[in-house]
Amino acid sequence: YFIKPKVFIGAEYSFLLEAKIGLIEEGIHKWEADEKVYYKRSEYGIILGAGVEYELESDKIVFDIRYNLGLKDINIYEQGSEIKSNTISFNMSFLFSL
Repeated sequence: YFIKPKVFIGAEYSFLLEAKIGLIEEGIHKWEADEKVYYKRSEYGIILGAGVEYELESDKIVFDIRYNLGLKDINIYEQGSEIKSNTISFNMSFLFSL
């Protein structure tokens, strides 16, 4: 058994699947609106991250943290206003052999 650190950088490309806004009051669904018309359908960016890989007998457990820096403005309508995604994610993976 051993622990192996890792650092990574890479590109990402993503697609807009859903953009909804709604109101729920006291557990009752009041309304919902589709907001996809206000955003571009795709974006791209850079992912930076670090983590550790813990190797078991034949499998691995991986923990990492990733920062996604969006580079493309996804705003369609408001001129002079940019919308870019910036995300931090924490991941845990279990890798096994088939």
